[in-house]
Amino acid sequence: MNDQDFLLEIRTEEIPAPALLPARLELARATGEALAEEGLTPQKIESYGTLRRLALVVRGLPEKQADRAAEVLGPPESSAFGKDGTPTKAAVGFAKAQKVDVADLVVVDSPRGKTVAARKTIPGRDASEVLAEILPKIVAGLTFPKTMRWGEGSRSFVRPVRGVVALYGGKVVPLSL
Repeated sequence: MNDQDFLLEIRTEEIPAPALLPARLELARATGEALAEEGLTPQKIESYGTLRRLALVVRGLPEKQADRAAEVLGPPESSAFGKDGTPTKAAVGFAKAQKVDVADLVVVDSPRGKTVAARKTIPGRDASEVLAEILPKIVAGLTFPKTMRWGEGSRSFVRPVRGVVALYGGKVVPLSL
């Protein structure tokens, strides 16, 4: 495994054979879609399964999301700046809420007319952080013909989960399923 590969292995009690292929395909599809939404497009996604394991290998995953530029619309220009061009309380409050300087606010054309906007750069997150956030939702969303509860009975899955391995670039990705 190179520095840009991710492995997820879910160890369970015996999964019914007819449920394996649909679960593998759904796990790979949902992971690919979620990673694409987060701006992390891998080179390849592979899924595997045995009666006691579901596994996912994501190859060529970028180490980090790209930084994104964001433009947040604020109050109309007429209420953000006085007739002499000085910022009003509306502009100052908007700039403070967006954590930018009032001098960095720009006026843009929007569907609402001339509007004040804050442009800022949102730094990309590490891939391991994104994986730890999206994978529990993906695994919880897998569908099976029948599921069961165990332990406290708060979660259900096709069979009781006995262990999880999540590695990115040879390092553990802390997540809870």
